[in-house]
Amino acid sequence: MANLKTNFIGLELKSPIIIASAGITETIDRMKKCQDYGAGAIIMKSYFEEVISRKSPTPRFKIIKHDLSKNKTFTLFSYEQASEWDINRYAQEVSNAKAKLDIKIIPSINCTTDEGWVESAKLLESAGADAIELNTSCPHGSITFRGKAVEETIFNSVRLVREAVKLPIIAKISPMLTSPIGVVKELENVGVDAVTIFNRMTALEIDIESETPALHGGYAGHGGPWAIQYPLRWISEIRPNVKIAISGSGGVSNWQDVVKYILAGANTVQVCTAVIINGYEFIPELINGLEQYMDRKGYKTVDDFRGNVCSKILGTKQIDRRKKAIAHINYEENVAPCVSACPAHVPAEAYVRLIAQGKFAEAGEMIRSKNPFQSICGYICHHQCESECTRKLIDQPIAIRALKRFALEWANKNGHQTLGDNFPIKNSTGFKVAIIGAGPAGLTAGHDLVKMGHAVTVFEAGTEIGGKIRSAIPESKYPHDLLNKEIEYIKNLGVQIEINKALGEDFTLKSLQDMGFDSILLAIGSKPESVNKELNITDDGLIAVDEKTGLTSMDGVFSAGDAIHAKNRSLIQAVADGKRSAYFIDLYLRKQPLTPLPELKPVSKRSVLVRSIEEPETPRVEITKIDRMERTLTEEEAIKEASRCLACGCGVGCGRCHQVCIYSGVDLVGERYVINE
Repeated sequence: MANLKTNFIGLELKSPIIIASAGITETIDRMKKCQDYGAGAIIMKSYFEEVISRKSPTPRFKIIKHDLSKNKTFTLFSYEQASEWDINRYAQEVSNAKAKLDIKIIPSINCTTDEGWVESAKLLESAGADAIELNTSCPHGSITFRGKAVEETIFNSVRLVREAVKLPIIAKISPMLTSPIGVVKELENVGVDAVTIFNRMTALEIDIESETPALHGGYAGHGGPWAIQYPLRWISEIRPNVKIAISGSGGVSNWQDVVKYILAGANTVQVCTAVIINGYEFIPELINGLEQYMDRKGYKTVDDFRGNVCSKILGTKQIDRRKKAIAHINYEENVAPCVSACPAHVPAEAYVRLIAQGKFAEAGEMIRSKNPFQSICGYICHHQCESECTRKLIDQPIAIRALKRFALEWANKNGHQTLGDNFPIKNSTGFKVAIIGAGPAGLTAGHDLVKMGHAVTVFEAGTEIGGKIRSAIPESKYPHDLLNKEIEYIKNLGVQIEINKALGEDFTLKSLQDMGFDSILLAIGSKPESVNKELNITDDGLIAVDEKTGLTSMDGVFSAGDAIHAKNRSLIQAVADGKRSAYFIDLYLRKQPLTPLPELKPVSKRSVLVRSIEEPETPRVEITKIDRMERTLTEEEAIKEASRCLACGCGVGCGRCHQVCIYSGVDLVGERYVINE
């Protein structure tokens, strides 16, 4: 069990977490909350000798939000000044706190005269303070922090206090000093027991509309999650060079930051902004996280890992500059939910984002790059993509089907060919494939197999090509002329289609093999009686196949579509079946293992929502019907609707890797980005 007890400047603390000087430590009531939630010590809100600094303007806090590449961070811009009390009232609060609380009480002072430093320190020692912090770097708006004169002023003030009191002294220094390590070494010589690294930086925020300084009209301190790396850098260098204690301060936003400070060499870790933002209840989160880390690592005390990083930091000449890692984009585990949900994995996110950019021709080409029958899907697809759209968790899903239809119709109307011209076919492999059934599954398989370089002949028992999407879906649902164009496109690719050729009447599976077909795909619909004598049939009357590959009981014969499924398949499911069959037939012909394609895993919707937390609700485009068919979107509507996309996953929809790579090392291949080695 981890023991968080920490010895800091001779004080026994129950944890290394100290609540830093601020309004959250100003009164006994607030100090008690720090104690009750597990802090090891508190540093009281500072006393200032300069009277004007005891009155803070209102408002004096501003949260500055930064939206950089959708990674949310913030700055706490603060003009929190000193305690409003004079030194006597301040000392009384110290005395009262010591009488009523068990937590270690460390008052903080900032003075402008030698007498002020000495008298204030003596009075607080008499009041029972456990230690005293000398705040040598406030107020933020009125001190120049560079140069020997400034440093000598700090050393002189600390020296006077050291000579005046016996209680432990902590010097709180500014990150704006010219040489922090030199200052700390000299402070050790002067006799301080610890240093706090660092106080807030001095900053300026500007209101661009009024063209004036924001908030109160001047400089202020700023802190937040961004601030941690600078003190970590200096603590890691100072730690091996001094014996005094170090209290790390700045940028703590979680328990991991506490661990980082200790690994860098800090004895204690001060927290301020995180408690202001999250409340005192945040303190146990830091403590519990630190305990769990220590238990997992096997550390008994914080001393066991304090400063562990210091000896591992390399200098400029020590850094290994050889190439040791190759970048990789793990597309399969970062797919947009719309793409993962689609049975055929149509690159919905990619074409939606292209539409949002006004690249309608490219969107149409993207849609057609993978699958046939997409123009019909634009009318009758069951759109599982929309059911899984992350946008639905904010307001309404993207109208993906309507956008698909818009892009394809726009491309056709504007002379951009989307049927075949831009999709190359591989060189002939010499293999012949017979496909039985000219429905969407069979035709899709033929489409893909021809593009792979195989010769394909489709045999259809009837006189019409298209299967159920022609016979079972009326023209009131979609224009049947689109189906004719899709079929013509597939024929133009090189797929041979023979009608009035029925399995069991005009040929058998065996006779097809004798004719020289190297593989056969059965895509014959829901009545496989014609193959009962040649293939194994399930008790449900379906063709028995390997669930992963679709391979039947006859070598080289595969099956897809309704013949192997208990329920009728939708158009997009039939397309997916055809694509799967083509993939495994290609592997079979090339005598490669029938290894399934990796499963596409959708990106976490929660992570998308976190980075889109400020996304406003935007109404989905209204799609009315004309003559029982949904109308086509206008260009303006399409861009507006597509712009609602949250760009969830890898690929064209995101493209962040391509945007940020300064070495031009990321290329776009289809809808995916790949590393160019």
